Amino acid sequence: MKYMFRPRTRLSRRFLPAGAVLLLSVLVGCQAAPQGANPQPTASAPTSTDSALAQTATDVTSPAAAPIATEDVPVVDPTPATPPTPPPTPTPRPTPRPLPTPVPPGQALEPAATSLQSKLSDFRTALKTQDVTGSLRLQRELLGTARDAESAIKNDKSPQAQSVRGAIAGIRAGIAGDQNGLEHADSALRQVLGGSAGGLGDTLTSDSSSDPVGDLHTLNLDLHSLRQAIQSKNAGDALRLQGKLIAEIDAAQKRAAGGQSDQGKSLDDALALLQKGLDGDSTALATATAVLDKLDSGPGPAEAAPDYAGLAASLAAKMDAFETATATASQGDLLRLQQEILSEATQDETALGSDPSPQATALRDAIKGAARRPPATSPRSIQRERILAEFPARRRTPVAPQQNRSPISRALPATWTRPLAHSRTRCSEMTPVRCCDSRNHSPTRPTRPTPV
Repeated sequence: MKYMFRPRTRLSRRFLPAGAVLLLSVLVGCQAAPQGANPQPTASAPTSTDSALAQTATDVTSPAAAPIATEDVPVVDPTPATPPTPPPTPTPRPTPRPLPTPVPPGQALEPAATSLQSKLSDFRTALKTQDVTGSLRLQRELLGTARDAESAIKNDKSPQAQSVRGAIAGIRAGIAGDQNGLEHADSALRQVLGGSAGGLGDTLTSDSSSDPVGDLHTLNLDLHSLRQAIQSKNAGDALRLQGKLIAEIDAAQKRAAGGQSDQGKSLDDALALLQKGLDGDSTALATATAVLDKLDSGPGPAEAAPDYAGLAASLAAKMDAFETATATASQGDLLRLQQEILSEATQDETALGSDPSPQATALRDAIKGAARRPPATSPRSIQRERILAEFPARRRTPVAPQQNRSPISRALPATWTRPLAHSRTRCSEMTPVRCCDSRNHSPTRPTRPTPV
């Protein structure tokens, strides 16, 4: 038994190395074959296994996500979108020019503006006080100062000088009738004296096309109208006509300069007298009027339209004063006012002449009615005068409200005369006075008394 298994042991020991070599060869061959047939995957090239896994994952999740994607996707309009409008090309702007260097004012500017502003202030104050004589004098001084200031700053190109020229133009426009001319001139002068040219530097002087031409006939008509306005104390017309005459005199003197004819010399003398008359000499003004009447070859002064409203207002004022004196039984005032009324009525009739206009006819009739009033020399005649004034002749009906006015006021339209300041007592309110038949003074039906 001991040797029974010995050959097997020897055999196993003999083939043991060969088996080990064979086993190693098989193992090496098995390892080399997979490496050549199946390369290892890298990061840049995924394996088919990864692709399959990704495809499998997508296939698995897609059925659950499909309904949500269908609900959230909006409907796309197949119409092609309008291309956006390109912005407009900006307009090229010119390069602004450099502003000019401001010109400093001249030395004569401040004294001229100060004097002009002072005269303007005095003139505006006189206008508020209704002083006709003082206003006329101050207007002449203001126009003379404006002429001197314009000459003093003639070569001054500064903005302040332009403002002063605008103020001078405003003064002339205000004298010609512009209601705001004097106000604008005063504002411009205050700005210049305050150190600011304001916004009036662009205002130029008045247009030369509106300057008077110095027509002799127009000058003569304006002179007659001025004298009439002064006589009737119409301050507005008097100031306007005086300013116009001053400008017309300057134009006429320029046209008549150098004339050697007798008519030219007479015209120069008449203009000099007229200038002196405007300065306050009434005698020179009357003489200049007479000379211009002879030199005027036009229709003449009779063709000039009188100031009907001024004549009526002046005469009505004296009639109101006469009625007041009648109520107070002042014989001295009655006699004085009666003479003034008769004198003014004569002058007005001369001024009206043969004017056929309805205004002249109405005023002429009123003047005649006022001149026929009997003199009031006693209380008895005063009472009779009041009755005659209140109740015209041949009037049997009650007195209308418009008859409760003076004769001059009854004969003229209501717009010509101012409202009467004094209320008059009707006959029914008076105490009966036995100046004549008492039956003519019935308180219920007044009539004109029988003349004594």
